[in-house]
Amino acid sequence: MHDFEGHFIDANDAALKLLGYDRAEITSLNFANLLTAGQLPLALRLLGELKDAGSQLERTELRLRRKDGSLVSVETNESVIYRDGQPSYCIGIGRDISERKAAQEELKQGYENLQKAMLGTVEAISMISEVRDPYTAGHQLQVARLASAMGTEMGLPEKKITALQMAGTLHDIGKINIPSEILSKPGRLNQIEFDLIKTHPGIGREILKSIDFPWPICRIVAQHHERLDGSGYPSSLKDAEICIEAKILAVADVVSAMSCHRPYRPALGVDQALEEITRNRGTLYDPASVDACYKLFKEKGFKLEG
Repeated sequence: MHDFEGHFIDANDAALKLLGYDRAEITSLNFANLLTAGQLPLALRLLGELKDAGSQLERTELRLRRKDGSLVSVETNESVIYRDGQPSYCIGIGRDISERKAAQEELKQGYENLQKAMLGTVEAISMISEVRDPYTAGHQLQVARLASAMGTEMGLPEKKITALQMAGTLHDIGKINIPSEILSKPGRLNQIEFDLIKTHPGIGREILKSIDFPWPICRIVAQHHERLDGSGYPSSLKDAEICIEAKILAVADVVSAMSCHRPYRPALGVDQALEEITRNRGTLYDPASVDACYKLFKEKGFKLEG
């Protein structure tokens, strides 16, 4: 029990045992004595809710400091007690959720460790195609980094950012099926050779489809050479048919590829790559993706690595 200023009036035996105080001690304290740094505004908001609404609008988690200095996570649910129609004091129930919080943290850490392990495996897989094509060594990781930065700039949720990182790291895995003499050919490709190159997004999808990713990696990899006007490959998809991750990846892929050396031409540089995506903004490339990419390089100092 406490008043509207946060001073404790009384506490039952369970609360006293949880916090480590006796009844005389607890009645000499207020919220500020128990709350950890940064939680006082939350407690003051809770008191304001109780004054205005007569009860707590939603359960609140507080981190309280026991008498011995140790911390305990408590979920509170409070109401106002009225006397003669006037608010008299507040009575609250606090539930110890420390074990639940610890379990949630352990689960979160386990998920993060699993995700790191998956990313490491994905990067190892991506090296298979790059070993056969030395001119694109590092290209997939470069694209993954740029695409992730673009997604962040566009305000996409964390799940989509992770998907961009994974898909970017694997987007050219289908080239493992392309003869190395075509991949490293110093001259322009003939039509038959180019048609073979155009199969790599679909092959990539087939290679990856047996992996149960928690993200649409297969779809992103399969669509990263599609274009808004339907001129892309392998399925000639148009704007609404292409997922946003693939649209972002397409822009990042073009910028990375044009900026780096290829066996049939020297590196064209970032400026020429940005000119390409800007010139075809809204025709070949997603406008929001182009804008995010341009802003990263021209306003935020982003640089391609490798």
